[in-house]
Order: sequence, then C-alpha cells, then structure tokens
Amino acid sequence: MCSFLSYKVVFLGFVVSTNGLQANPEKIRAIMEWPVPQSVGDVRSFRGFVSFYRRFICGFTSIMNPITECLKQNSFEWSKSAQGAFEQIKVLMTEAPVLTLPDFEKLFTIECDASHVGIGAVLSQEGKPVEFFSEKLSCAKCRYSTYDVEFYALVRAIQHWEHYLAYKEFMVYSNHQALRYLNSQKKLNAWHVKWSSYLQEFNFSLNYKIVLPGRLSNPGTATGRRNLLLTTMIIGFEELKEQYATDPYFSSIVSELQGPTSWKMLPFRMHDGYLFKGNLLCIPEGSLREQIIRELHDNGY
Repeated sequence: MCSFLSYKVVFLGFVVSTNGLQANPEKIRAIMEWPVPQSVGDVRSFRGFVSFYRRFICGFTSIMNPITECLKQNSFEWSKSAQGAFEQIKVLMTEAPVLTLPDFEKLFTIECDASHVGIGAVLSQEGKPVEFFSEKLSCAKCRYSTYDVEFYALVRAIQHWEHYLAYKEFMVYSNHQALRYLNSQKKLNAWHVKWSSYLQEFNFSLNYKIVLPGRLSNPGTATGRRNLLLTTMIIGFEELKEQYATDPYFSSIVSELQGPTSWKMLPFRMHDGYLFKGNLLCIPEGSLREQIIRELHDNGY
C-alpha cells in the first residue's frame, strides 16, 4: 500500500516525521517485554537488538557494560549489575528523545565526555539532539591517563560525525580543562601527534563546560543548555585574522587602520593581526560570535 504527502513514515525500525527521528513504538514495546536473559545467546540477542537504537541513548556503552561483561565469562552468570543495566536500558528506551534531522544551514555542536569505562558524545543543533555516540574502551585504552581519554573522546566524536562536520564550522564542549592547551604542548607522543594532525583538518572552537562527572547533559532540556563558557580555545585561531577582510562591519575598519589616517579609527587598533576595540577582541561574523551571544543570553546576561 502506498501513501503520499504523509507527515509520518515507519522506515527500517524508525519513525520519520516532521518532528524528527524516533524509535518505532513496536520495537520499544518488544524491548520492554524482553525476558531476563538465561544464557549467553539470550544476552547476545538482547544486546544486538537494543544496540540498533544506541543513537537514542546517552552513554549507551557504559550503561551496557555489565551486560557486555557477561559475554566474557566462561560460564553464564547474570549479575545484579547486569540486571540493573537491563532494567535501566528499558527505562531509557521509553524515555528516548525524538532526534532532530540534521540541517546543514545550522551550527552543529558536539558535547563529549569520558570515563575509564567508555566515552560518549552528543551531536546537536539549536539545543536539540541529532544523535548520541558512545564507545566502550578496550583494556589498553582503559589504562590511558584522564587527559588521553578525554582527548580520545574528542577525536572519536569528530571521526564519527565527520560526514556532517567536514568543511563546516562547529562547536565542541568538554569538561576537561587541560584540553585548552591542545595546541601549546611542547612534548607530544605518537598518539597526540596523530590526533592533533587529524583535528587540524576541521574548523571548530573548543570550550570548557561544567558537566557532572561521567554524565553528558541532555541538550534537549533547559538544564542542558545552561552551560558556562569559562574558557575558549580556538582550533586554527589564525583563521580569525583572515575573516576580518570579509566581515561586513570590520572589513572597512581594518582597511582604514592599514591606511595613513589610522589615528581616526580610535579606539580600534590592530595587534598581531587581531582587531581590538580598547581591550576587547573583535569577533567577526561566524559560529564563534553566535555561540558567545547564545551563551550570554541563556545565562541571563
């Protein structure tokens, strides 16, 4: 049976509508009615089924870790922690958000976090989640330092969504302050060199944000949007200098400052290629300016 001009379509286990993407209610009902696993095969079946909807659950792999550990044992043993994860996944599936469909005309935002169990991230636009990403850490990666785990989480999040982020400005939030010094490290190991080289291919700003340890805030809620922009470090900061020439407001000021009558443009001044008004840095039009305005507005300033 064919239907045209429909506002909602069920497609491959998802419901696609004008509101966005959500899990098929019939599949959610099947998860809610799933019996407690009694064997390794049952665990594999449940894990495979719910993994199909991992994009809807924040920190999916970390939550599923106790269940995943059941697959590594020589004999099947369903632990209390596995039962807790089993019940939590069911609850989270009933509360799964409607994911907004990506709009390439809008600013993408990534919020990432990490623990020594797994890493997680959320891609969002205008405070609405597009997709959640998570990954369980291998035994070797579990021995990483906190800085390396947070760095790895940043790289993996961008790798996962690079088809959305290539050639576009975007924002990244992390709750690890040391990542501010990403471009100023004097001693780099082989991992850092590889990761830093990869990140240079993208145009984004990295911001520090207060997040509860091991928890990503839900960008679809008011609480998730009330983040604090304490420190900003721009990847590819040199590009800011080039943007003045094309900015509709600052381009004429920069041009005048480079001429013989630059004194007339006070209090504007150029310093090391950057435009200042007094002690204030002038930010050209772009994602960084929009994000600063949004942060100040959302926090009541």
